[in-house]
Amino acid sequence: MIIRLRDAALEGDEEAARRIDRNTLWQTVIRDHPHFETFVLRGLDEIPTVGWPQVSYLQSKGRIADFIGRQETFEADMRAVIARIGLEDPADVGRVNAAPDHLDYRSVYTPAMRDKVTRVSERDLRAFSYDFS
Repeated sequence: MIIRLRDAALEGDEEAARRIDRNTLWQTVIRDHPHFETFVLRGLDEIPTVGWPQVSYLQSKGRIADFIGRQETFEADMRAVIARIGLEDPADVGRVNAAPDHLDYRSVYTPAMRDKVTRVSERDLRAFSYDFS
């Protein structure tokens, strides 16, 4: 996502450039980790907020999420949420922010990247049932 925004900004997309200018995390990734492998192998250690377990965002004092939607099943999950809160089901529930040629996430990781993500994201991998097999 960050690299797509960077490329759009370089091609003259002013909104993409503004979004990058307002986000110091994206600026750091573009400057210090221009390739996905570099980001995984070094960025997960160097950028503190990136290594935080995502599952920790699903609970707070006295509350826990009772539904977790997934990008992989975005449309069905959005329809489930819409039905659950009693809204009329729209014809279009939105789009997923993924490239049209989206690859299975397992195919873009080298063995070293898999080891790193498995170590850093152990809680999330277990909680969300992701793996590299």
